[in-house]
Amino acid sequence: MIDLKDICGEKLGEKIRKKLGDELERIIDDLELEKLMEVEGLGRKTALKILRAVYEEKTGFKFQDILLGDSEKIYSRIIEILQEYPVTKEAKNRFLLFYPTNNREFIEKRLRLCEESEKLLSKVKDLDGVLKNLKKIKRLEYPEEKKYRDYVIITDDEDIYNTLDRKYCDVMLVSSQNEVSYFSENYFGVIYVYSDNSDLYEEIMGDADVVTHIRSFNIEDTIPEIVLNKFLINKDRIKAARNIYSILGFDSVLDEVIEKLETFNEKEEEVDLDKIVLEVERKINREIEDRIEKEDLSLGGKSLLNIMEEIKGAESPIDVIKRSMPSKINEIYNEVLKKYTDEIYKKTGISILEIFPPEISFPVEVDYDKLEEIKTSMKRENFRRKYKKMKKAAEIGIYWADIEKIIADIFEIDFKIALARFIKDYKLKKPIFVEKGMSFQNGRNMFLIDPVGISYKIGETPDAFVGNERVVVLTGANSGGKTTLLETMLQIQILAQIGVYVPADKAHVTIFSEIQYLAKQKSSGAGALEFTLINLIKLSMEKRKKLILIDELEAITEPGAAAKIIGEFLNILNENKDCFVVLVTHLGEEILKIADVRCDGIEASGLDDNLDLIVDRQPIFYKMGKSTPELIVEKLYKKSKNREKDVFERVLKRLKE
Repeated sequence: MIDLKDICGEKLGEKIRKKLGDELERIIDDLELEKLMEVEGLGRKTALKILRAVYEEKTGFKFQDILLGDSEKIYSRIIEILQEYPVTKEAKNRFLLFYPTNNREFIEKRLRLCEESEKLLSKVKDLDGVLKNLKKIKRLEYPEEKKYRDYVIITDDEDIYNTLDRKYCDVMLVSSQNEVSYFSENYFGVIYVYSDNSDLYEEIMGDADVVTHIRSFNIEDTIPEIVLNKFLINKDRIKAARNIYSILGFDSVLDEVIEKLETFNEKEEEVDLDKIVLEVERKINREIEDRIEKEDLSLGGKSLLNIMEEIKGAESPIDVIKRSMPSKINEIYNEVLKKYTDEIYKKTGISILEIFPPEISFPVEVDYDKLEEIKTSMKRENFRRKYKKMKKAAEIGIYWADIEKIIADIFEIDFKIALARFIKDYKLKKPIFVEKGMSFQNGRNMFLIDPVGISYKIGETPDAFVGNERVVVLTGANSGGKTTLLETMLQIQILAQIGVYVPADKAHVTIFSEIQYLAKQKSSGAGALEFTLINLIKLSMEKRKKLILIDELEAITEPGAAAKIIGEFLNILNENKDCFVVLVTHLGEEILKIADVRCDGIEASGLDDNLDLIVDRQPIFYKMGKSTPELIVEKLYKKSKNREKDVFERVLKRLKE
């Protein structure tokens, strides 16, 4: 039983249990985040906390909260992209457990999973076929329990009677053979379960359809529908699984299972005996009438007088008339009757001769009691024939555990193919781990449609395209790509510490204990400044490896004070050998008067023919990036007319002084 009290509090835990009831354990095991979030008051963060807590308990792997500030938002966007790739809900939910860690062993395990996934995808010759069939894969369903009314279990042992399960069919205790005859008339399948103490074995066994000793009795073997219904309700899933395995070239029991299901499920042509009999009755009467009208069957006067005399003294005048009719009439009747009943027998194998009277009476009428007897006999015969087929088909029951494993394996296949497709689409590469820095070549921002590749570095790595500075100020043009570069660094670092390949041609990364991202602040003032400074001071003092990315911290206070605060803060961070920092700012000159750190710049070199900024997205190392106000004013100057143009010209001249 999952203890929610320690995870989300007693009140919310009780609310979750009340809402989800018996389904709670399964929902958590299946990582169904959406189902959990149907509980009012339960947010995504808490729902994930519940799932991860259960995962920790089962695997022994501990999740660490290494994402701080706005880095969690970048992580969430990465997971959203990953979840677009799987087809099945189960595979999508697996990615909810892809959280970054500083556990090197676990990261390496995930990286091996990436390698396995790539190998699997390389073997898939028909990816579209696999994805199409994956859409039909869902968790196996289990039929609702039902009673099979055609069956009855009988026993003459009271101990057996008291232990037999009654949920699938009726169970009766019998004390004589006469009772068995009654059950034979009212059930198609009479199952006799006996023991060493059964006194009526010799009398009963001949009247039962199935005879079995209690030691070998198994309800699923005796009523094959119990087994078959499990397979039939999942037939589309099993077929889709067979198709996927076939495409992948995997051997399995699926072909045999499908073959037996198809054979058993072949529909037999049903005979509507009522309709047939009505039609035969109509044809017999019509042909008898036609033929008798054409025959010369008149009676002579003397014959008529003899009939009248015989009727006078007879108990049954009708019998007298029947005996006195010309023999030709009975000949016609018998010929017509044989003609149509033989015709039906050839078509259906059913003899219906006995439902018609042995002697002619007109109109000819069916004996419906006998017709019902024939129909009952047919049903019994059909049941016996179908039972034999079901028993044969139900042999696939031995494969149910295989089917369960195959479906579970297919969720894993979907997950691996999704991971490999993600790696392929974004051209991801395996990261290389180092101890004191981060660098990458041709790193690409996954959130952009057509990203420009960037190379960058902080700290010590084998890449020598720039020095080993741990703290860097990034300056330059508006819309030049500074924020995009921070996001790219976060994507590479987060994916690496999840244990997934990264969006760069080559990347060296350190396993950090904390990844802090402070995005551009929307609010400013004393409160925002105080909160930010307290958090940053804590970061600067802690002796744990930290990646700290900050975007325009100056927005939280006045520019003059901001430069002094940021500059001194960077000096403090630079003293902590465990801090690796990139800070984006427009106050580069002011900050560098205080802080002794590296400064890189992204520059705009001019305007193109459409008056859009020409920007080299690759930062220039050790150089402050040119700001863009002059270019923006130039753009406005070139686009304006009349007096506005004159105004922008004056401003532009002032900027160039």
